[in-house]
Amino acid sequence: MPILDRSVTPDRSPDPSSTAAVRRWASSTTPRGQNPLSRFRLKSQKLTHSQAACRSRGLPTTAIPVRLIRVLLPSGTVEILMTSLLDRDDHPAEEFATLYHLRWAQEENYKCFKCRVEVENWSGKSSLTIRQDFHAKVFTLNLTAVLTRTAQQQVDEHHRGDGHPKQVNLTHALCALKGTLVRLLTRSDPLELLRALIDVFARTIEPVRPGRLYPRRKGPRLHGYHMAYKPCS
Repeated sequence: MPILDRSVTPDRSPDPSSTAAVRRWASSTTPRGQNPLSRFRLKSQKLTHSQAACRSRGLPTTAIPVRLIRVLLPSGTVEILMTSLLDRDDHPAEEFATLYHLRWAQEENYKCFKCRVEVENWSGKSSLTIRQDFHAKVFTLNLTAVLTRTAQQQVDEHHRGDGHPKQVNLTHALCALKGTLVRLLTRSDPLELLRALIDVFARTIEPVRPGRLYPRRKGPRLHGYHMAYKPCS
C-alpha cells in the first residue's frame, strides 16, 4: 500500500510561487475594478476574530504542527490522515492505515447516534427540551448496547458452526427498546421484561460478511425532521 508521509506546520511562510498563482487566479475570476484579493480579506478578519475569542478565554493561539499521511486504498482512492504524532521512528507511517481501520467501529457508533437514534431530531426548540432529548437518546443507546452485548453472547453460542458469523441487528434492537423503555423504567421488577428484550435481540440477527465494499454516495444529503411542536416564544 503506497504511503506518503509529510509533516506540516500551519504557520509556515507561504511559497512565493503558490502566492503568485493565487493572485493570477483571483485576477482572472474577479470583476474589473475590484481588488483581486478583497475576497480573501473577510476570511482573514474571521481568523483574527477567532484568535481574539481564544485569547479572551485564555486559550492558546499558537499553531499546532501536524503530520499528514497519504494512503492509497485498494480501491484507488487516496486517503489523507492527519495526526499530532510527529515522531516517524516511534510511529511509522505504515501503521496508521491499520490504526485508522481499527477505530472504524467508533465511526459506526457516530453514524448510529446521528442516523438511527436521530439525535438532532428534537421534540421542541427550547434549551430544556433539547437537553432532555439528548440525554434520553444517549441513555437509550447505552442501554441498548448493554442488552445487545448480553444477547450477542447467546447468538455466538447458538450460531457457532454457521458459515458466516451472526450479530444482533442494532437498528431492530433500538426499535424494540423504544416501545418498552417507559414500561421498563416504571416497573417495580423489570427483570422479566429485560429477559424478554434480550430474547428478542438474540432472535433478530444479521450475517457478518467481512470485506464487503459499496460505493460511497458523495455530496450533501440534507434532510429535515418534522417539528411536532410550535417554537417557543
